Amino acid sequence: MKIIFLDVDDVLNSDRSIASCTKFDTEISPPIRIPLFGDPVAAALFNRACEVTGAKVVVSSTWIEAVGWSYTHGWLVGSGLDERNFHEDPCITFGPDTDKRVGIIGWLNQHPVASIDQICVVDDDIHLFKKGEPLRKRQVMVRGPDGLLLEHFRSIIQKLGKAK
Repeated sequence: MKIIFLDVDDVLNSDRSIASCTKFDTEISPPIRIPLFGDPVAAALFNRACEVTGAKVVVSSTWIEAVGWSYTHGWLVGSGLDERNFHEDPCITFGPDTDKRVGIIGWLNQHPVASIDQICVVDDDIHLFKKGEPLRKRQVMVRGPDGLLLEHFRSIIQKLGKAK
């Protein structure tokens, strides 16, 4: 099974989407400034990438730690992510000594995939994986100001290949 680890901030919730937003979630206290919904074009591209590759989504965002899985899931679906694209175990686990990298590796240890070629990590953190770490070559680097763009969509498909 192909897996895409998805970060939220700077991917679906980019500077561009925040700048164009007029409605923010007032239930989440500052300093977190969350638009009611993410970038609909980025969500559509991501859905299409899942459709083309046959991949399932595992959320690897610190949102899970900050606002919880229920809120994160609702926000993603409300932003246009297709519910059917989520893996049955849809998010990594954060703990006292667990950062995102450790969470992704921990998830993979619990859910072994046949090959590293079946993994893609969509994130804006250039330091997420160390040089020489196999997952570093599986990362699609997104920039916060623009979020997920067509070039990233193409890179996801290139890394995972088309569904059979």
